[in-house]
Amino acid sequence: MKKILIITILLLYISISLFSITIINSNVKVNISIDKLKNNKMVQYHTERTKKGKFKSENWKGVYLSTILNDNKITSYDLIKFTSEDNYMVRLTKEQITTHKPIIALYKNGKELSSEKIRLVGETLRDMFWIQGVTQITVENGYKKEFPHTIFIAENILKEIPIRKNLSPFTKVEGYRFSDLISTMLSSKNQDFILTGKDGISHRLNYDKYLSKAVLIYEDEKYALKSPQMPAGMWIKDLSFVQTDKTGFIFKNQFEYPAKLSNLLHIKITSDKLTLKSANGVKKISTRIPFTDNKWNNTIKFVW
Repeated sequence: MKKILIITILLLYISISLFSITIINSNVKVNISIDKLKNNKMVQYHTERTKKGKFKSENWKGVYLSTILNDNKITSYDLIKFTSEDNYMVRLTKEQITTHKPIIALYKNGKELSSEKIRLVGETLRDMFWIQGVTQITVENGYKKEFPHTIFIAENILKEIPIRKNLSPFTKVEGYRFSDLISTMLSSKNQDFILTGKDGISHRLNYDKYLSKAVLIYEDEKYALKSPQMPAGMWIKDLSFVQTDKTGFIFKNQFEYPAKLSNLLHIKITSDKLTLKSANGVKKISTRIPFTDNKWNNTIKFVW
């Protein structure tokens, strides 16, 4: 038994020592071993959170993400993308990294983490960003979120399509394929979509890689986006807004009135008027007309 334990510990040590995180900056790839990360100054975080109804009090020790970026001469960027072995993916802006000071945690509660448990952690960073098993860090530049000048009403598009009863591979659910909603806007399978939930969590996802098999599960007048192409942790419970380029799809049941979009999407709305377009014609209204107003019942889209 003692011999088996020694072999197990040895294999774990070898596994951790050989494991590395790949940093991609433009066309340059650099592999950083865990041993090399340990040579940096370590910092400690204490976090408290409730996960699936259970209170968790945890101590983390690791290396500031900013230290890793600076060591690799990465100081100018728009976004940093983190990817794990199981295809989980999150992005952080430079502002988020500066504000929340996340670390790549190598220890939890005094114990060294195995390679598949090494994770991004921040004391003040929402834990949905705490991606576990980080294998790749990618620098993204040249990304600019466009203002969605034309916005379609998602519910009014979907109500014209027969609801699907069998949304494989999910069982006992009904709703639509994601492609039912965005089919007219899909110009390329390599197209990116920004999906935002009611809680403000947002993902920018490639259609072919993450969304070609995605479904919109309908329940209690809300839509949940799920896809077998992505880990469950990336699924969006209350989908509120979808955007590609300058076109958006709003799930109006998630908003009080159009002007509220500015809060969720962090965009500045300068006009207090918008133009409704429906089968009955065109009309200008205030951005504060509630979505419960019957003016929205047959609206196909609106334009700022």
